[in-house]
Amino acid sequence: MLFMPQDPEAAAAAAIVVEKVVAAEGRCRIAGWRDVPSDNAVVGRMAKAEQPIIRQVPTEPLRKIVCGSWTTEAMMTHCLLSLACGSTCSFMSRP
Repeated sequence: MLFMPQDPEAAAAAAIVVEKVVAAEGRCRIAGWRDVPSDNAVVGRMAKAEQPIIRQVPTEPLRKIVCGSWTTEAMMTHCLLSLACGSTCSFMSRP
């Protein structure tokens, strides 16, 4: 999952960074993007102003993965995304 900025232009730029990093790594491909529904009815005004857009990014391996190593592959991509974004991102996937 990724926590994206509310601003549409900034979110689009962040998505491009994610796609470039994942493609450059050559470990997996992005299978799609999914907005995670959230209910902010009880969230205060200040929290709503800073609330990120949460998106899931399912991925698929590009090569055969040895059982148990997909977590390592995903974590390596997570680290590269964190460096590319300039902050800590959350990137999770299941085989």
